[in-house]
Amino acid sequence: MIKSYKYNDAFKLSAHFKASEFKCKCGKTHDILIDSDLVDLLEKVRSKLNASVCNIYSGHRCANHNKSVGSGSTSPHINGYAVDCYFLDQNRKRIPSSKVCLTLEDLGHNKGIGYRCGGSADSTGNTHIDTKPRKWYGDESKSMTATCCTSFYDYFGVQKVVSGIVAEWQIAINNSYNCGLAVDNKFGPDSQTKATKYQLHYKTSQIHNDYVLFIQKQLNKLGYSLKEDGYFGPSTSTAVKNFQKTKGLKVDGYVGLNTIKALLNI
Repeated sequence: MIKSYKYNDAFKLSAHFKASEFKCKCGKTHDILIDSDLVDLLEKVRSKLNASVCNIYSGHRCANHNKSVGSGSTSPHINGYAVDCYFLDQNRKRIPSSKVCLTLEDLGHNKGIGYRCGGSADSTGNTHIDTKPRKWYGDESKSMTATCCTSFYDYFGVQKVVSGIVAEWQIAINNSYNCGLAVDNKFGPDSQTKATKYQLHYKTSQIHNDYVLFIQKQLNKLGYSLKEDGYFGPSTSTAVKNFQKTKGLKVDGYVGLNTIKALLNI
């Protein structure tokens, strides 16, 4: 939501940002426009980067100032949707713009991100961030308006490391059954199909793989005391049955769809 504030208003917008930080740099005393979603986003980026400071060097711009800095008439700065900023780490060193862009993408930000804002070097950390309702990922060292990519991970040639309990499960079941699940930390239809197909249970010739090891580790996190050896033996079967009982599931010792969903807390 766009809100208006008086020039030099020291109103505290959030834990780390005041309205006056977003004021136009034209020197005149007109009101400041700020999108509250933008403030929320900056707080999230600051937290995820473990930054000590976020310095906003360009926030809201009046039309005249926006024109004077060479920006177009549709700039998100005019309506309070944008900032150009940089972040400092805990040692007061600038965090590279590339890292800021990747962090925004990790947070699911699919609106405006400008790498190397104003054509600056990556090391300066200068990054354009906006919440205007459209997706724009740009490299401002090459163009101030053109889209450079759909993912900065692809643009920078960086392999995205997906983390989370579902991702760990996907890796374990892939390693055990070569089932080709995308490791995206999402328990979607394909993951559900594989959980149903590859059910673990106790039998004389014990199942021994990474999937069993994953189950043992998860049960131990819940207070069980299993040997983490990757063998689905009697003790693992008993622990699974006890877990199923506590969750109100069918007590059969099979680790199928419902049991794995309960273990993953889905």
